[in-house]
Amino acid sequence: LLVPLSRLWLLGHFAGVMEIQQLLIIALIQVALLSVLGWPIYRLLLFPLLYLFFLVPTGEFLVPSMQDFTASFVVHGLQIIGIPVYSNGVFITIPNGSFEVAEACAGLRFLIASIAFGFLYAYVVYRSWGRRLLFIGLSLVVPLIANGFRALGIVLLAYYSNNRIAVGFDHIIYGWIFFSMVTLTLIWLGFFMREGPISVPPGTLVSQPPRPVSGWRIAMVTALALVLVGAPRAFAAWRDGTKPAIDAKALVAPPMSPPWSLMTTIDPWRPVFATANATLRRDYDDAGSRVYLYIAFYAKQKYQAKVISSANRFDDDKLWTRSDSGGTTAEVAGRPMRLLTERLRGSRNKRLIWYWYWVDGDFTANRLMAKLLEAKTEILGGDRSAAVIAVAADYDDDPAEAAHRLKTFLAVMPSLGPMLERVAQPASGGATPRNAPSPARRAAGGG
Repeated sequence: LLVPLSRLWLLGHFAGVMEIQQLLIIALIQVALLSVLGWPIYRLLLFPLLYLFFLVPTGEFLVPSMQDFTASFVVHGLQIIGIPVYSNGVFITIPNGSFEVAEACAGLRFLIASIAFGFLYAYVVYRSWGRRLLFIGLSLVVPLIANGFRALGIVLLAYYSNNRIAVGFDHIIYGWIFFSMVTLTLIWLGFFMREGPISVPPGTLVSQPPRPVSGWRIAMVTALALVLVGAPRAFAAWRDGTKPAIDAKALVAPPMSPPWSLMTTIDPWRPVFATANATLRRDYDDAGSRVYLYIAFYAKQKYQAKVISSANRFDDDKLWTRSDSGGTTAEVAGRPMRLLTERLRGSRNKRLIWYWYWVDGDFTANRLMAKLLEAKTEILGGDRSAAVIAVAADYDDDPAEAAHRLKTFLAVMPSLGPMLERVAQPASGGATPRNAPSPARRAAGGG
C-alpha cells in the first residue's frame, strides 16, 4: 500500500494541493502502523488511529459556498417574517442597516468541530452502524442550519433593537453562546438514541497473550517505508529545484479592433495574486463602456506559488469585497466556453468578473482539471507554466449590463494562447511546446 499512496502523494504535491499531501501523510502512517503491529492489534486501535485524520486542516474551499448559503438563509428568513430586505450576494440591507456575511460568519470552524465531535460521540455512545451514521449526519446538517439561524438572529436583534445590540463584538459572544447551546442540544438528541448495555455471560471473555513482534520485522518495515516514501519526495525535490525561464516582457496587452481602444489610464483594481511571476493589467474602452483585463502568469507552480489557491483573490478587502461566485457560458475566440464568475462590491459601484485558467497549453475553467493538468506536466513533462485570465466590467444594479459588455469584448478579443506561449518559451522564440494543443483545441479554450 505504501507504493500507490506515495505516488498519490506525489500527484498531490505537483498539483499543489496541501490537503491531499497531508491526508496521504496520515494514510502512510496508518500503513506503517498496520505493517508493524499486525491486523489484530491495529483493529483494536482502529478508531483512535483513524481519528488522526482530523489533524489535517481542511475546508477552506467551502467558505464561499457556506457564505452564500448563510446569506440566502437570512434573506429567505427575513422575507418569511415580512421584513423588507435587499440582497446583493453576501451583502444584506434592511431598513435600518446593512450586513455582510463575512468569511468568519460562514460557520466553517463550528462545522469542522461538530463533525469531529460527532465521530467521537457516535463511536463512544453507539454500537450499531446505523445509529452512528445517523448521528454523524446530524453533526453535519445541524451546524449548517444552526449557523443560518444564528446569522438571522443577529440581523433580527439589530433590527428590533434599532442597532443597539448585535452590531459589534457582542454578536461574536452571542455566536459562542448559541453554538454551545446547539452542541448541547445535539448531545441531548444523541442521548435519546443510545442503546442499552449488553450482557456478557461469565466466562465468555478469554484473554490471550499478544503475539510478540520481532525486531527484524520492525527494522525491515521501517527501512522499506523510508525507501518507498522517500523516493517520491526526492523526485519532487529534484523537480522543484529546476527554474524555468520566462519572458515577462512578452506579456503584453492584446490589440483590439475598433470600437475597442486601449486606455492610457488604468483603474486601481489590483487582484491579489502575490506569488505570480508576471502580471498584466489593462483597460479597454468602447464609447464610455470600460472593460478591465487582468492576467497573472506563473512560470512553474508549487505549493508557495500556484495559480489556484485560496490565497489568490480578485477582491482586496479594501476597495473591493466579494459578493458572490458562480459560473456562466460565453463565446470566446469563436466557440462557447464555460467561465467562472465573481461579483465584487465597491464603495461606489459593483463589478462583474469572468475568469478562466491556462495550464499545460490548454484553457479550462474547471479547477480540478487544471490541477490534474498541472500534475501531469510535472510527472510526464510538458509546459509547466500556468496563468489566470480575467475580464471585468462595472454595473449599477443589474449585472446583466456588465455581462453583455463582457460578451461583446470576448467575441472580438484575439487569442491569448500564442502570447502566453511566448512568455513561457523565451529560449525558443515563442515556439509551440511539444505537447501544445492543436489550433482547434486552443481556439475552443478561448484565449
